[in-house]
Amino acid sequence: MSHLTPDQVQDLIDHMSDEDIDFLSDLLLNTVIDAVNCVEFDSAQLKQTIVRYLNQVRYDLSTIVRPKDEALWAEFGGDELEPLLDADAEAETESEAEAATTNAAEHATATASATAEPQQVQLQLDLLSTVSAGSRAGEGKIVASLLVTLQAPFSQLTEQSVRSLNILWLPDISPEI
Repeated sequence: MSHLTPDQVQDLIDHMSDEDIDFLSDLLLNTVIDAVNCVEFDSAQLKQTIVRYLNQVRYDLSTIVRPKDEALWAEFGGDELEPLLDADAEAETESEAEAATTNAAEHATATASATAEPQQVQLQLDLLSTVSAGSRAGEGKIVASLLVTLQAPFSQLTEQSVRSLNILWLPDISPEI
C-alpha cells in the first residue's frame, strides 16, 4: 500500500483526466446501486433512506473523489480491509512475488521503482445526493462512501486497475452539505 500523504493523493486526483474521473464516478454509482440490491442493512429504515436518496427525481447525484478519511474508515481495520472485488488479486500478487524472486536483479529494480512511485493508492469516493428543487435546494447528504484501492498506473483507469472496494452507508450520519 502506498504511503502517500493526503496532499500527495489530492495532487494525484487533481492530475487525473476527465475520463479517469468519469470511470471512478461510474464505478461508485454502479457499485452503490448493485450493493443496495444484494447486501443486508442494519434496518429497513436505513435501506429505505438510501433508496430514497438514490431514486427520487428531486435528488441530483454527484461524486466527490478525495483522499481516504482515516477517521471514517478506522473502525474497519485501515489497510487490512477484505477486498470485495477482484478475487484474483491475491493470486496475481503471489505469482508476481515468485517471479521477482527468480531474478535478484529484477527484484532489486522492482523494489527501487516501488519506493520511487507507489504501486497502489486508496481513494475515497463519496456519493452526494443533493436536493435539486424547492426550499431545500442545494442541501445534500453523502449516501455512501466507497474506499477504492487502485493499482498503478493511475491514468487510463480500467476495471483491472481496481484492487478492492469497500463501502460504507452514510445517510444517517453524514452532515448536511
